[in-house]
Amino acid sequence: MPAENIVEVHHLKKSVGQGEHELSILTGVELVVKRGETIALVGESGSGKSTLLAILAGLD
Repeated sequence: MPAENIVEVHHLKKSVGQGEHELSILTGVELVVKRGETIALVGESGSGKSTLLAILAGLD
């Protein structure tokens, strides 16, 4: 029996500002987490890790 997807994100984009002042924070994020999996989110400071987690938690 295949594992159930508990998180599934496709083509996620997060921007702030507007017009010529718009800044893309996240672009084209793809993520699938299956039940029972453990994942780690790693990257440089300012790469969007906390922003992604806030979006997934429904805080942003």
